[in-house]
Amino acid sequence: MALAGCDRYHALPQCGAQLQGDPGAQWTLGADGTAVQRATGLTWYRCNAGERFVNGTCAGEAVRLSHIEAAQYAQDFASASGRPWRVPTLAEMRALRVRECNNPAVDTRVFPSVRADHYWSGEAGPRGFGLACSVYTYNVMAQCRDDPQQLRLFWLVLDR
Repeated sequence: MALAGCDRYHALPQCGAQLQGDPGAQWTLGADGTAVQRATGLTWYRCNAGERFVNGTCAGEAVRLSHIEAAQYAQDFASASGRPWRVPTLAEMRALRVRECNNPAVDTRVFPSVRADHYWSGEAGPRGFGLACSVYTYNVMAQCRDDPQQLRLFWLVLDR
């Protein structure tokens, strides 16, 4: 019996080893720890929430929060900075996917502390089920079946 459709599991190189040089074709990197994604115009904070951008890398400890706490963290961060930061949507997070590599399938030159882990999106799961959505950055696959009380990493993003 032959198996079809298993090619999605073929081995890809790790993005940290695969991606070299300047990501300038797709990104504009700011000295303040922000990165503007040229295709979408969105501004991303390059470190996981809780970390700070120092000398080209992320320092400090990333926070893992529940879905509701992540949204509150984004609101507090926005209030403190005077800019409308928020937790990104699933579509915005999917747009980060680098198809040539995985583990994580996100540009590690842009997001230096990204982990192959589940990251909250700002969206809730299907109505009436009390679930939340996240993206597994290993391959940037989304799901909306998470218990919102789970403690997960997350990023912050600004609209255009």
